[in-house]
This record gives sequence, structure tokens and C-alpha cells, in this order.
Amino acid sequence: MDFFSHALLGFVLGRALQLDKKVRYALIISCVFPDFDSVSLLAGWEVFSVAHRGPTHSFLGLILGSVVIAGVYAVIERPSLKEYRFVLLLCLAGSFSHIFLDILTPWSMAVWWPFSSVRIAYNVTFFFDPLFFGIILLASVGIILAKNSKKIQMITVCALLLIGLNFSFRYYEMGSAVDTVPVDHTLSEVIPFPTVRPDKWLVSVVIPFNNGFIYDIYGVDSLSSTVLTKKTVETPYVNSEVCEPPLDSPEKAIGYSKKDKKVQAFIERSFLPAVRATFNGDVWVIYWFDAYNELSGGMSEGISITIDSSGTVLEIRSGGFH
Repeated sequence: MDFFSHALLGFVLGRALQLDKKVRYALIISCVFPDFDSVSLLAGWEVFSVAHRGPTHSFLGLILGSVVIAGVYAVIERPSLKEYRFVLLLCLAGSFSHIFLDILTPWSMAVWWPFSSVRIAYNVTFFFDPLFFGIILLASVGIILAKNSKKIQMITVCALLLIGLNFSFRYYEMGSAVDTVPVDHTLSEVIPFPTVRPDKWLVSVVIPFNNGFIYDIYGVDSLSSTVLTKKTVETPYVNSEVCEPPLDSPEKAIGYSKKDKKVQAFIERSFLPAVRATFNGDVWVIYWFDAYNELSGGMSEGISITIDSSGTVLEIRSGGFH
């Protein structure tokens, strides 16, 4: 979920709970705290793609961040122990609301870091949910204009109910989109991807192929249960094991490229990891990309690695490629 939606949620909850202004600030900061890793974007998209939704989006990171935020509040305000505990619980609630909302989007998170690297995502809603943002924005405006606490609380309750209905609708639409795809779900892995519109979904059917995958990617209107588009991406050798030179086949060249940490991070972050290998003289050019992103005009963020047959890496580039 986007930064501003989290901030507005903190504002609405803070006003509904009739919190002191400084306590309300602590709650809002805790709601957006996990996204502080977005400063990595200053170092480029490549760094951001690795750093964002990292340790600050884990349970341990949330707890540590909440303790720090509550600790700063305690240094400034000198509250009683009871008041400090209350602020700490608020910070924990704000931080965990962030991870709960983010986990509904497709960008997976290792929430049990550093104890486990398993990444979790539920694909219920897009990274920016316009209905959620619209509801929370209108609630914020209504709260600013409201003249008494009862109206503020009523607005908040209505907003939370509408948000719940929104996510329930998204969940229903996800199931409808999956059921629309004409495949045997018991024989293939079927992965739904939300779009910014709740009625439009991308559904990928993943089929094992030559140590890699075939991705049949359907554009689906979930309201009318209609398949709108279909694209097939064949990507062999994605699962090639890391190997040593000489690099005398596409499979070995692709496997060798996976020794690079940037490639490892890119594969881990990709929804539908895909790769192309071309041989030019004695030089291999390996291009890793995400088949999911290529649906938007044939352009995607990826990593291109140039390697000679002896395993010497000549060039690594990242960015947009056709």
C-alpha cells in the first residue's frame, strides 16, 4: 500500500481515539515507519528493488522501530510508565497495520526475517488501491470538518467498514478471475495478480518447461468472467543450477549468471522470473526480467550480464530493456 494511505490511516485513527497531538504524531510515524527504507530510491531503482520491503517490513523490524519511536516520545515528553506503555502499544498497532495492508499486495515480504527468508504476499489488492485511498481521504476530510468527537468516531467506523467491504470485494474478484481462466487448476499453478482496477486481473498459469517455465498470462474481467487477452512467455533454464566454466551452453551460462548477488535478489523479487540467453562470438549476454512487468508495452526492469566463455563478467547493467 502507498505511503500516503498509511499516513492518512494513522491520522484518522488518532483523531477517532482522541489522542493528544504528540501521541497522534507518534502513531502516524509508526504507521509509515516501515516505508522509511524507500530512501534507498536515492541510490537508484536497483538498490530500491532490493532494499524496499526488507527488514523494516519484518515483525522484528516493526517491534524495534516501535520501541524506538515510543522511546523518542518518552525522552521528549517524560510520560509515566503507564502512559509510555500505551504509546508503545499504539506504535506497535500502527506498525502492524502497515505490514497487514502491505501483505495484501503482490510484493512479497520476509516477515519472519532474520529467522526465515520465506516471503509472503496474498495478491488481494494492487500496490495503490484507489478505493482504499478514496475512503480514507474522504474520512480524513470529514474528520477535519467535524465539530465533535461523536461525528469523528462515526466517520471512522463507517470508513473502516467500507475498507473491510473493499478488501472483501477484492478477495471475491480474485477468486472469480482465477475461475475464469480455462485451465485445469489441479494440474497447473495458477497465480492471480491484481491491477489498479478491482474488476481487471492478470492471471498467470505456470507450466514447467525444460528446467524453466511456460507462463500463460491472461487478462481477465472478473465481473463479466471474460478473458480479454492472453500472452505466452517461454523461458527455459530459469531453474538452472549454479555451475562453473566453461560456459558452453545457454543452460550453463544462465546458471553461472546466478552467482551474482544482484541477479539472486532480482529473481527473488520477481513475480514471474524469466531469462534470455544469446551467444555472440565467445560472449554470452544473459538478460533476466520479470514476465509480469513485460505485459506493459514490452518494457520491463531487468538485469543484463555479459560473460565470456571462461566465466569473466564483462558488464552488468540494470534498467529498462526491450
